[in-house]
Formats: sequence, C-alpha cells, structure tokens
Amino acid sequence: ACEYYNSKLKNIPGVATPSYSNSTTSSYHLYIIKITTDFKINRDELFKKLLNHGIQTSVHYKPLHEFTILKTKGKINDKLKTSKMLYDQIISLPLYQNISRKEQDLVIDCIKN
Repeated sequence: ACEYYNSKLKNIPGVATPSYSNSTTSSYHLYIIKITTDFKINRDELFKKLLNHGIQTSVHYKPLHEFTILKTKGKINDKLKTSKMLYDQIISLPLYQNISRKEQDLVIDCIKN
C-alpha cells in the first residue's frame, strides 16, 4: 500500500512522500506526506478537502513543546521552530491492512485534483 501511494504521489509538485530504506523492517502503520509551498493548497486546506470527500486523515505528531504538560512544567527554552514547521506541513493518509487500490485511488485523485 505504501509503495502504491509513493508511485502515484511522488511526482506531484508540493507533495513529499516518505522513503523506506528497507521494506522488510517497516511496520507501515502510518503513511505521512509533507505538503510544501509548491502545492496548490496548504496542509489544512487539503485536510478539509479530503474530509469533504469522506476521507479521514490525521496529523502526527504534535511538537513536544505544544503539549500542555511541557508548557506548564517543561523547561524547553527553544520554540522548536523546525518541529512546528514540519507539523504544519504533514498529513497522515488512510492506511490499514486491507486498504484497497480503489480506496487509495480515491485519496490520490482527491490530492491530484
């Protein structure tokens, strides 16, 4: 499923797909793409567009300095700007054991169009 997503999304300007160095050691429990400024809409707009087409996505993972416990009790001196920037660009696409090509194609087509 991840290889299929990669093959269909890798040439879309503004969509950065993950690379897997060894497919025998990855659990493939998430498929996270990064939406860069070269894409026609930002990550939040893509999130809404997919949801409007009945496609539920997620955003993983929230930067540590934004968790309440670390805001109140942590001693993070840096605002972790890179973490925040990446968090604003990433989106996890639907991925599960028996996802069909038809289901993936719905996601891919929505991203492309």
